[in-house]
Amino acid sequence: MITLNDRNTTEIRTALIELIKNARESVLLEHAYFSDDKVSEAVKRVAGNDVQVNIILPKKPDTHHYANMVTINKLIQSEETTAPKVFLYPQMMHAKVVLTDGVIAAVGSANLTPRSMKTSREVTMFFHGNSEDPFIKRLRERLEADLAQSEEVLIPFKLSVAGKIKAFFGKYLW
Repeated sequence: MITLNDRNTTEIRTALIELIKNARESVLLEHAYFSDDKVSEAVKRVAGNDVQVNIILPKKPDTHHYANMVTINKLIQSEETTAPKVFLYPQMMHAKVVLTDGVIAAVGSANLTPRSMKTSREVTMFFHGNSEDPFIKRLRERLEADLAQSEEVLIPFKLSVAGKIKAFFGKYLW
């Protein structure tokens, strides 16, 4: 399945939220930029339903750093019974991948930002398979290798007033 976003259609956010919401065992998400509140809420809800949720973000993104930090704080301080786990990959990466239950993958150009989810021209492809399909297997192995190289965020980031302002504007500019 292919989903699109442009000024008239915003299918990607809806499809990603449904993918996450319907996960039964695991969600493995690797993205460069993550600040979309609706996707973040879906991730928190599914983690609260005892689904293992691991999120990989770059330790030092080329942009969107403060907005990522605010999202990370919201995720790891989730009021749900189980919070998603967030990991920082040591290098910048531009991955835009979600893998649920090890068998459904979403790969595309859309960042998890309000702008990308609402107005940017983006495309995301969804692959349904089984755990031994070559594409799914290789993708899972790559994501697991990135996760193994990443460091879990265990305490929230402390943001100054200036950092919070940068996060707010950064969230909507990128």
